[in-house]
Amino acid sequence: LEVNGGLTLGTALAVTSGGTGVTSLTEGGVLFGGGAGAITASGVLANGQLLIGDGTTAPTAATLTGTTNQITVTNGAGSITLSTPQDIAVTSSPTFTALTATTTLTINQTSGGDPILQLQDAGTNKWLLGFDNSDSDKFRITPLGGSFSATSSGITITADGFLGIGTTNPTYTLDIIGTLRSSSDLYIGGFATTTASTGNIATAGDLTLSGGDINGANSAAIDIGEANSGDITLTGDVVVADDSFLGISSSGGRIIFDDQTTDEIEITSANLGIASTTPSGALGVQGTAFFSGMANFYNATTAFNGVGYGWPSADGTASQVLTTNGSRVLSWATPGGSSLFTDDGTFTYLTATGDDMVIGASAVTGAPFFFDVSAKRMGINTYDGSPASLLELQDNDTGLGS
Repeated sequence: LEVNGGLTLGTALAVTSGGTGVTSLTEGGVLFGGGAGAITASGVLANGQLLIGDGTTAPTAATLTGTTNQITVTNGAGSITLSTPQDIAVTSSPTFTALTATTTLTINQTSGGDPILQLQDAGTNKWLLGFDNSDSDKFRITPLGGSFSATSSGITITADGFLGIGTTNPTYTLDIIGTLRSSSDLYIGGFATTTASTGNIATAGDLTLSGGDINGANSAAIDIGEANSGDITLTGDVVVADDSFLGISSSGGRIIFDDQTTDEIEITSANLGIASTTPSGALGVQGTAFFSGMANFYNATTAFNGVGYGWPSADGTASQVLTTNGSRVLSWATPGGSSLFTDDGTFTYLTATGDDMVIGASAVTGAPFFFDVSAKRMGINTYDGSPASLLELQDNDTGLGS
């Protein structure tokens, strides 16, 4: 069929013959086929509408639906805008009510500052945690808001694994400046067993105090043996540092060494003062010392009243006496001669029976009494020499003879 000019059909041309199967279409509608059936035109789509298919039936005009607090959909004339509730660009600071990371959450400070995580209350920083890029990359938990900087009220962990509480520069595995309180046992040095009660300190190494007290019952520095306290048992040493002291403050306080075959107190390279704060020797006693037993002195020199004497190394024999050589060295010696008098049980007489004797002077001249043993004479007031008779009494040079 060849037509030159217009051709008008009385009926719609079928799709199978190359037509649409309809005599008119909706203006602005979208055409979609129906197999061998007539082509269908949708209605005019509203702002933001799209034809959404289901894979089987004809498409349906519908709009995109947003999700609360996630995706916002804004429909316009010939446009659809998708947006988030806040800016999530890498240069922005979005706010989240909750955030869950199923693998790794990375905070990367690209400008070389401190990567930190801020914990706020109504917009005010309360806690900051991160690492301090200006202080050897120490990890810190800083309280009380403000800037992220070193503070002794926070917690610091060094790259060496040292944990500091109350200090910004820990040098031990656990470094605490302040009070440590434990409601249960505290084990130091790898103890693997527990004890019957709670509140004990068990250590296999040293327990060092750099300051402060060990507080026991009744607010005492160390309370040992009280009814509401326990004992401190030592198998090693108690070391008191320079310019420190071990004190007993209560009026009834005491230190007792008991239940051993031999109890000892050993003081090495130090002076012990009793009632004295400045002992000048190994033992300094200010006051009176009482000994109910024997006091042994093993030093070769012993001082009395400030004078030091060198003592002999052994005991002397019977009747020997201690003598000094004038240089404070003592030795045992036998007194020169025999005793001045002899007591034979009946009479007491001069041991040297042949010696004359004077009384009242050291020589005959001036002696009021003189016994001339060899001449068998006695003189009273015979100041001029030997009596001239058996008994001579001089008074105005008058003598009595026999």
